[in-house]
This record gives sequence, structure tokens and C-alpha cells, in this order.
Amino acid sequence: MTLYPLPVKESTTRWRTRLLELLPLQAEQRTRSEIHFYDTFDWRLYRANQSLQWLEGENDARLILCERQRGAPRSSIPQSTPPPRFANELEASALQRELTSRQGLRAFLPLVTVERYCHPFKQIDKEGKTRLRVTLEEQRICLGNTSKRLTLQLVVTPLRGYERAAKQCVKVLEQQLKLTAGDNRTLQLALAAVGTEPNHQSSRLNFELDPSMRSDTAYRTVLLNLLETMIRNEPGTIENLDSEFLHDFRVAIRRSRSLLGQAKHILPPHSLARFKQEFSWLGSITSPTRDLDVYLLMFDSYRQRLPKRLRADLEPLHTFLQRHHQSEQSTLAIHLSSARYRNFKQQWLRFLNSAPAKRPVAKQALKPISLSAHQHTWKIYQRVMREGAAITPQSPADDLHELRKSCKKLRYLMEFFQSIYSAKAIKHQIKELKRLQDNLGDFQDLEVQIHTLQRFGLEMPEELQVEQRHLDAIDRLLSILEGEMHAVRTRFEHCFRRFADQKNQQRFSQLFHSDGPAAQ
Repeated sequence: MTLYPLPVKESTTRWRTRLLELLPLQAEQRTRSEIHFYDTFDWRLYRANQSLQWLEGENDARLILCERQRGAPRSSIPQSTPPPRFANELEASALQRELTSRQGLRAFLPLVTVERYCHPFKQIDKEGKTRLRVTLEEQRICLGNTSKRLTLQLVVTPLRGYERAAKQCVKVLEQQLKLTAGDNRTLQLALAAVGTEPNHQSSRLNFELDPSMRSDTAYRTVLLNLLETMIRNEPGTIENLDSEFLHDFRVAIRRSRSLLGQAKHILPPHSLARFKQEFSWLGSITSPTRDLDVYLLMFDSYRQRLPKRLRADLEPLHTFLQRHHQSEQSTLAIHLSSARYRNFKQQWLRFLNSAPAKRPVAKQALKPISLSAHQHTWKIYQRVMREGAAITPQSPADDLHELRKSCKKLRYLMEFFQSIYSAKAIKHQIKELKRLQDNLGDFQDLEVQIHTLQRFGLEMPEELQVEQRHLDAIDRLLSILEGEMHAVRTRFEHCFRRFADQKNQQRFSQLFHSDGPAAQ
């Protein structure tokens, strides 16, 4: 397929006439269709140079995955209704498999709708067989009460066995009409027309700190970035568009709480106490829904852990989880639409944007952030080393959980202030820390899942009609999870020994215990 962009203001009638004069084509009836574009919140298809289009024609509708710039279809299926958010709900097909691999946990959401008017032409040989198709396409977008043309373009589509006809057509268009092949810019122009920028909506921290910056100013910069992440994910969290909105919303809350916990002598004490209380509230109201999200996301994994003959017996648990998730999600949406939450956002934003005091009450507010980051990070690192070294095979689970929390605080500090350190050095140490965190996180997750599933097993008979076989399936699952938890626990010693080896300690010391941050 070859695409030729045309001057957007030129007449379609003029181009129809020129094509019929220059090429042995027959004009067919004009058609109108609507193209509904879809992508995930973080633009996974766009960044992969793909576009998902639901094409509603006059006589048929299809879901098409295209190469975004060339406009060439990769795969398609008939689809008479708007596509579901998740590809696993589509019929089994090449399209379904490719979308599933791209999508991950994110939902496909509508972006923009474009009207397409096609003026098709075909070239027929002496036997009446179609050798070539050429389409004059006009794409328009409705903005209020007006319709704006986005593109005018020619598309030459070769047919199998008649590639020579397409080459001859291309030669005429390029030599006689001086046309130049180009990209399909329909999606970019449509997004621009409605004021949408296709940028990567990531929960990753994205800011640069000046090492000489006041500590209170640097803290406000980090916290403002986290608030922006919360606000960006808030609508999707309320509407429950996919589980990642709440996940990223909660990560921003946890990061904010962690940094506020290190701000005792950096931010004003009265404001610090007030906002720590509000972030604690936010953590508590988002936790139940997120926990149920995790169980629902894990459910297929739970099922696969069981022998095939027992898998269907877990279905009442799935129903139980869905009911409770729906209830908790409704409660969460009420909280995030409440006056308390609105007031919190307004007051928090006002505080973060306010000019810091010239003579601050907090005694370390004026200290350069390079020194504050250095001292706080080293202090937490030493705590991690003490807590980890004290753990033995006989230590209770609570000791590992405390170490997990300390590791998380260390990870957050390293990520908050990574821009003032050597990028290569800090990323290497974050990677080393993450290995230990993965072990501790797996242990924590399994222990919590075991306790929670035990509780669900007791509560289910009060809400659903369950038989003993359904409870037996849960018991079997619990036994398997307990075995996995034991295996994870036995790996802790190896994971911590690696984290605490001499070379790793030296690298942490060079970063955070020298005279200043390692040179960038």
C-alpha cells in the first residue's frame, strides 16, 4: 500500500477528474464511514507505531490494527459493536493475540472519532478482473457544530498477482502529478484538533533537582510531581477503567507518605502533621479496592496452581471477590468525589506552590538537597543493613516485614534524588536493592494472601451457597501458597547476603557516605 498526502484544501472533484483522465480507472460509489481510534492510557500502541481502529461503515464494521504511519492494516476482525476494553474478551484471532500481548493490564480507551469519505476507483482487465484499487480519501473531524477537514490523500492498494499494475500507477502519480509518498497523519492531526498530546503517561518520577537547591524547595518539587500523578490517575480510578489507575494512584500516595516521613526538619511542622494525616486517610480508603484488584488479577494464577479437577471449584471465590470489589469500588468513588478529598487537593496544591519562607521554622529547610539526600539515604541504608543482619531462620515474619518497609523507604529516597547522583551508579544500586525487595515482597504478598483467603473461606458461606468441595479447593490452594511462602523464606538468606556483600557496601558508601554525591 502506498499513500500520497494531498494539499488539504484542494477539491475532491478536481482530483477525481484528474485520476480518471490520467489512469484507466473506473469510479465507484462514494462511501462514508467513521473511524474510532483506541489506545491505552499510556499510549502503548502509539509508541509501538500502531493504531487500533473500529471502523463503522455503511454496510459493515471491523476492528483493525494498523501500522500508524503507513496506515497499512496488520490484522482485523468483524466487530459490530464498540470493542471491549480488554482484548481477551474478543474472539480468538491474530488480532486478539497481538492486542493482548501489547495491552498488559491497561484498558483500551476511546481517543477520537474521525469521519472518512472514500472515493474508490478500480482498474479492470479485459476479463473483468480487478487489477488495482485506488482510493481518494477525505478525513474530517466534528468540532462542535463545525466539520474540519484533516487530510486528503490518495491510497494505492496493489492486489496479489497484479503488482505490476500498482507500480505503473505509482509511476504515473509520481512522474506526472509530482506526488510524493508519505505517512498517514490522520491520528496525529485528529488528536491535535481536540487538544490531546500523545505523551507517555508514566508513573515514573520525572524531574531534575539542582544539588544546591534548598531542601524544602526540592521536597516540594518531588511532592508536586507525585500530586500530578495522583490527579492524572484520579478519573480512571473513580471510573475503574482498569486496575493500573488505582495502582499508580496508590504508588504516588505511598511515595508521598514516605517522603513526608523524612521531612521532619525540612517542612513546616504544622503543615507536615496535617498533610501526613490526610495521606494516611488516602492510604486507608484506597487499600481495600486495590487488595481485591490484586486477588482478581491473581485468580487465573490461583486456578492454574490447582489440579484440573479442582479448578472449577474455585468459581464461588471468584464471584465473592467480584461482589466485594464492586462494593469497595463504589465506596472509593464516593470518597474521591467528597468535599474532604477536594479540599485536601486544593490545600496541598496551594502549599506546594507557595513560596518557601525566607526564615523557615524547620531547621534543615535551607540545607542543600545534596546534603539532605546524602544523610537521609545513608541513614536508611544503615537501618536496612542492621535489620537484615539480625534476621535468622528462626526470626518471625514481622522482622522481614519491617525490613521490607525499610527497603521501600530506601528505594523511594534513591529514586527521589537520583538526578543528583551518577545515573549509572544510582541505577545499579537501585537494581541491587530491587532484588532483595522482590524476595521480601513475595514473602509479604504470600503471607497476606494466605491470611486473607482463610478469612474469605470463613465469610463465603454467609453470603453464597457454597459446598464443601468449594472450601476444599480453597484449602488446597492455601496449602500450595504456604509451600511457596516457605520456599521464598528460605531464599532470603541468599538474597540478603548478595545485597550485603563487600562490593555492594562499598558502592553504597561511595554514593551516600563520602563528602558529597558521586559525580554525575
